[in-house]
Amino acid sequence: MPRQEDIELSGNQKFILNLVDRVAGIITLGIKSVVTLASLASVVFVIDVLAEHGFKADINVNANANVAVYLFSLLDSKTRWLPWGVALIAIIYGLIQRELRRRKTAYLQGRIVRLEQQIDPGRTSSGLTTRGETRGEDV
Repeated sequence: MPRQEDIELSGNQKFILNLVDRVAGIITLGIKSVVTLASLASVVFVIDVLAEHGFKADINVNANANVAVYLFSLLDSKTRWLPWGVALIAIIYGLIQRELRRRKTAYLQGRIVRLEQQIDPGRTSSGLTTRGETRGEDV
């Protein structure tokens, strides 16, 4: 298998890689926007439901418990999917970000090793994989 520094890319290959990187960035921005808008929509929805039913805050010792019970009674089976959906989207987004971070680490690994060897030839490796993960035998 050729080493990373031995690989030469043609102009077309560089263009495709750059295009894929930009598309991934746009998709990431879209996911961030959807999660942000879903969070905002959830807050607006809760406020709308409370205003619709004439929500009134009584200030006394039991107000917090009463409000919590009232809020849970408003959520019927039709709206219970919303927090789970937002949580699922956030988990998928996190997994995608982790994979992108690992790819970027692997991409930069060769350059970092070369620079470290130039600065300190006696330097030893941390034992992480090229993707920045702990080796299986260390776990």
